[in-house]
Amino acid sequence: MNAKMFAAIILFAITIAGCVVCLSIMSRNNELDSDPVPIPASEGVILEVKANSVSNTKLTLIIKNITPDEYIFGESYTIEKQVDGEWCQLPYVTENILWFAIGYILEGDSTREIEIDWTWYYGELSSGYYRITKDFSYIRSPGDYDNYNISTEFTIVWPGFDQSQVYVATERELNAAISNMDSNTSAIIVLSRDITLTEPISIYGHKDITLRSDGDEFFKLLGPADMCTILVCLGVVRLEGIIVTHAKGVLGNGVYVWDSGTLFLSGGEISGNMNYGNGGGVYNAGIFSISGGIIANNIAMSRSYQGYFGGGVYNQGSFSISGGVISDNEAMFGGGVGGSGMFRMSGGIISNNKAEYGGGVRLDGTFNMLKGKITNNSGKSGGGVDNCGNFSMSGGEITNNTAYSGCGGGIENNANFTMRGGIIHKNTASVLGGGVFNSHAGVGFDVSGGEITNNSAVNGDDDVGTGTIMLANWGNSGSNKNISMLKSGRKWSDIAVV
Repeated sequence: MNAKMFAAIILFAITIAGCVVCLSIMSRNNELDSDPVPIPASEGVILEVKANSVSNTKLTLIIKNITPDEYIFGESYTIEKQVDGEWCQLPYVTENILWFAIGYILEGDSTREIEIDWTWYYGELSSGYYRITKDFSYIRSPGDYDNYNISTEFTIVWPGFDQSQVYVATERELNAAISNMDSNTSAIIVLSRDITLTEPISIYGHKDITLRSDGDEFFKLLGPADMCTILVCLGVVRLEGIIVTHAKGVLGNGVYVWDSGTLFLSGGEISGNMNYGNGGGVYNAGIFSISGGIIANNIAMSRSYQGYFGGGVYNQGSFSISGGVISDNEAMFGGGVGGSGMFRMSGGIISNNKAEYGGGVRLDGTFNMLKGKITNNSGKSGGGVDNCGNFSMSGGEITNNTAYSGCGGGIENNANFTMRGGIIHKNTASVLGGGVFNSHAGVGFDVSGGEITNNSAVNGDDDVGTGTIMLANWGNSGSNKNISMLKSGRKWSDIAVV
């Protein structure tokens, strides 16, 4: 008989059929070891709930020993329920509980499955978020052992149950809260502290997940190195009050939205992310909507001359902003927003972003601006907007932007720009087109409303002028055929046609 088995006999008293057995009477207040030695999940025993095994009376546990050492575990366990962010131990359904204290040996580098039926101990459980804890022992020699309490979480869902206010404090709890959801269900998950991730939080199965922070403070979800923090594959994520970020110096974008995913930002931040590629803050190939919150201090970086788009947001899907702020982001193309999808701006602010082309916005797709402000952005060309697609402006303001070594302080138009309303005001270009620079004869520029006023530029000969609009007719004789303007009753400064 080896020392570990001998120690198990000392612990449990009687040996029957390879297991160590005795009887124990526990009161309804019984708990497992109240002062255990923690086992790091990466170094010892891991508990998991088997998929699709949970009912209101039982579940199947998967026990993994990822060490070469043997552990001993028994039949006893405790179950707690999360109530208002706190774990509350469930009472037993009778005054005295009889456990068979059987010592099972968990061999090194092994996996076991056990079914837990708690009906006799806890009865039928209602819908909610639960945690089950079991006691494990590592025995070095007779009388020399450590006890460990190891837990895993699970959710019981009945029709009509809204998994609201599930509180999490670790990556493991967060992943459990998501993985235990059924497809086509919703959950509100509340961070009770900062959580550092080793893998992205991935959303599949048409799940609808809201992420919030507990209390007034915004807690951080810190992404893993060289990966995004949140991956929305198939489902909906609603950010209402957390900070999606990476630790200082750690690369990775904030949120990656696949073409079948949806992201809503109404509060909190997506900030402090740096990515070698498109979309420092958000890469959107699906649906992304901002009604509040902040996207700030994100960078889309390049390892080569080819540069990348969208320091704050890279969009090749459908993107809309009705509120919130996109500020202080950087990229080569589109410091605030870049990409080739559909972009609708009906509110919010895009400000203080930097890029070589399109300090505020650089889009090759469709951009409709109804309201909101694009202000105090800077770029070599196109300080506010570098338009390479179809840009329609019917409202809002493009103001105080700067093209610091090129043309188009407010807008550099390289494709089609239609203006029916709004204001382009007090923008500056170091060369030509303080308000708007129409880059070549093949572009379209149609203005029938709005105001283009008080912009300034310095031409190639360093002559200071008020050339609000620069219309380049390269290769054409006479007026540009792609330009139509209704100047009557409109406000703008001098118009130069070259």
